[in-house]
Amino acid sequence: FGFGARTGGANAVHGIDDLRLALITEPPPAAERPTVSITRDNTNNLVIEWTGILQTAETVNGPWVDINVDSPIILKPENLAKRQFARARQP
Repeated sequence: FGFGARTGGANAVHGIDDLRLALITEPPPAAERPTVSITRDNTNNLVIEWTGILQTAETVNGPWVDINVDSPIILKPENLAKRQFARARQP
């Protein structure tokens, strides 16, 4: 905050009376960490559930690619790659 005043003379007195400044902030909401859950259903399919945005990669070091589908997804074993990694990220 800054206050200033100016007059045309050599000297001047300026005053501020009854000034009140208040800054009220709410702490930001705690960011929820995204989660990934992989289970099998009763027909041996994989059920993948997550929060955030699901990403997959062929190696654990990536490159990671966003998968634009809604949770959960169900995958049949015969349609799976030999090795696939999954993670979730915050939107």
